[in-house]
Amino acid sequence: MSFKKVLFTFFLTLALFSIPVMAAAPAPHSDSAKKSAVANEDKLDINTASRDALMKLPGITDPYAARIIAGRPYRMKTDLVRREVLPKSVYDGIRELIIARQPKKKQ
Repeated sequence: MSFKKVLFTFFLTLALFSIPVMAAAPAPHSDSAKKSAVANEDKLDINTASRDALMKLPGITDPYAARIIAGRPYRMKTDLVRREVLPKSVYDGIRELIIARQPKKKQ
């Protein structure tokens, strides 16, 4: 084989093996990370939301809103089911819409 053929074969092999690696590499600034960060800002904080704001959530009636407010503060949004404030079926309908933010500590 001539030197040119060997060199061509080498670079062709290198190119073919690098394509799957480049395709599998994650993007440095993925849109999903940005979306989840933005989505958390749009979620309703169950520790500070008003009764009216809570009642705008699907499945949350006046008695459920009152129970959520009476049970504050929550460490996690799953506390709503764990403490039996809401039935799991109602919680499943709102879990993507809510968050339980913690108050900032005073220094």
